[in-house]
Amino acid sequence: MSPSGLLALLFLITIANGLLRIPLKRKERSESRVFRRSLTRRVDLKLVESTFHIATIYVGEERREFTVELDTGSSTFVLPSAKCDSCVGRAKFQCQRESNYSTYITYMVGNGSGRFCEDEVRFAGLTVEHQQMVLLDEEDEDLQLYESDGTIGLGFNADSLLVPFLSEIYTFVPIRVTYAPTPFIQNIRLQGLVTPTVFAFHFTRDGGEFTLGGSDPAHYQGNLAYADVIPFQTSWSVRLEGFHIGSIDAGNCGNKHCSVVIDSGSAFISVPDSFDNTVFLTLNSMVPHLGIGTFGKSNSTGVRFYVRENEIRFLKPIHISIAGSNFTLQPEDYTSPANIPDKEDLYQIEIAMYPAQSWILGKTFMRKVFTEFDVDRSRIGFAPSK
Repeated sequence: MSPSGLLALLFLITIANGLLRIPLKRKERSESRVFRRSLTRRVDLKLVESTFHIATIYVGEERREFTVELDTGSSTFVLPSAKCDSCVGRAKFQCQRESNYSTYITYMVGNGSGRFCEDEVRFAGLTVEHQQMVLLDEEDEDLQLYESDGTIGLGFNADSLLVPFLSEIYTFVPIRVTYAPTPFIQNIRLQGLVTPTVFAFHFTRDGGEFTLGGSDPAHYQGNLAYADVIPFQTSWSVRLEGFHIGSIDAGNCGNKHCSVVIDSGSAFISVPDSFDNTVFLTLNSMVPHLGIGTFGKSNSTGVRFYVRENEIRFLKPIHISIAGSNFTLQPEDYTSPANIPDKEDLYQIEIAMYPAQSWILGKTFMRKVFTEFDVDRSRIGFAPSK
């Protein structure tokens, strides 16, 4: 190798020992819905519309390109199947190692069905072998609103998926089993692709960044405060220590019974049924003409709140206590244009009430608070974002 070539190689190695970034692309939903080991890899998150961030992956030996949402609220890897007629406008995957058995996927906002597949996935310069995924053969109208091709569930424990098994072949035999495919992040850990097995999100209004193998201190203030994941949970769930709107305790979490899912796949903050009335009354006391709208399906309808642009000033800061720290969201942090035709001055409050057992802190919270997910130690780190 020539001296100039050696210098170039040393320069590349020097760069490689820094953080390697992956952008996240952002997509909005409608109102109706090769790198060295042990180095941090970065992926840009691309923003498409106001609440939807996507990243790029490559699947199979032919390295077919897909856009996916990185979702800490689930553990299943989902892509459209080449057989999916309802998956309009999406990249689809033809699996060479497809199972004969089907399964069902249920999200908060929609449902789908498909079959299991196994193949390699390239992401952030890594090749993850033998990744199990579900290829959707069919999806309902709600899932069709999503503009990404699929979803990578980043949960550390596997989702249990229902498989009809014998009842699929013999309708008179009602046998069903559950199957839990190995989550993507656990495959990365088991294959020793990054050390430590840590990933982090830095969301912004314009996009963001996902890091794998570590965190970038340039994206947060001070030190990370860590909260242990609640034992026996299948999701990234920790204890919520307090939720105040202004000076009003709208969460009653001092009893230590509040749990919260830190969910990169959710746009807003979601409040469980047991606290919905308190949150509603608190917001309504601040804004006399608070607007209310519903979303979702008839058997699981959610509630959303709206204010006029000139009423945002009446709202109070939200104080969220977690990991022994207090994080504050100002009214401009949790309101955004509703984008409803002929109602240009209408803003949505990014707090939704939905039938659920846990609180959910989505991107409304994660834009203001940097989050690090430590798979090895089963904990989440929090710090104010820069």
